[in-house]
Amino acid sequence: MWWMREVADVRIHGTTGERPIDRFQKEEAAALHPLDGRPPFCQIQEVRRIVHNDCCVDIGTNRYSVPWKYIKEEVTVQVVAEEVIISQGPIEIARHHLCLGQREQ
Repeated sequence: MWWMREVADVRIHGTTGERPIDRFQKEEAAALHPLDGRPPFCQIQEVRRIVHNDCCVDIGTNRYSVPWKYIKEEVTVQVVAEEVIISQGPIEIARHHLCLGQREQ
């Protein structure tokens, strides 16, 4: 964030010949509207994974467990806010708190 605010936004852009912050304030800022109490955008990451022999799926560098009967099965993994939701078809089979570190289980 610091680099964007202190370096990228204030240097002259090679294509436009303007500082990005000046261009934003002149052309784009007026088009933005306040959220008026609406909740922030909820981003969902959804991926498909095959359950490993140790009953886990990998998301990034972290591993999340599922019931043993899903070994070698394809599952859908959704990362929503601070939760990992694992399902097969319409059935939720596991739910975990999102690990923010690396190589956690």
